[in-house]
Amino acid sequence: MLGIIRVITQEEEAAVHLHGALIERRFALPVVSRCIQDQPQGVFDAETEARSVPKIIALARELERSGCTAIGISCAADPALEEARAAVRVPVLGAGSCAAHAAMAYSTRVGVLTILTEVPPLIRSILGEAYVGMDRPPGVFRSSVVRTPS
Repeated sequence: MLGIIRVITQEEEAAVHLHGALIERRFALPVVSRCIQDQPQGVFDAETEARSVPKIIALARELERSGCTAIGISCAADPALEEARAAVRVPVLGAGSCAAHAAMAYSTRVGVLTILTEVPPLIRSILGEAYVGMDRPPGVFRSSVVRTPS
């Protein structure tokens, strides 16, 4: 079972499990999703990332104890990735670093779309010389929240 850590506080179960549901449909893999608490705006700068670290580590430990055999941090900035890896014995994957590695498998030139004003450092370091630039699409902000249909 895959455990997904959402780095934004959400209460609606469909919103919490949105990424996990996509994985379940695409790969027929059982997923359990959990959100960090007290961060309704998520992780979008150094301060919110620092506040998220102990919460992510605690959730990684909880997911491992509940039987997850791998954990994914569902955030392109990969907050607490190394700390979570050190805290549990199962593989911990970060969305940003996985996407960067996948991009490198397909191309020698990679651009990044982001909700932030800068590319997360881990993504930038993985892409190295392949990195050609970044953009944030019009109307997309860090506070944009995906809403599930009613």
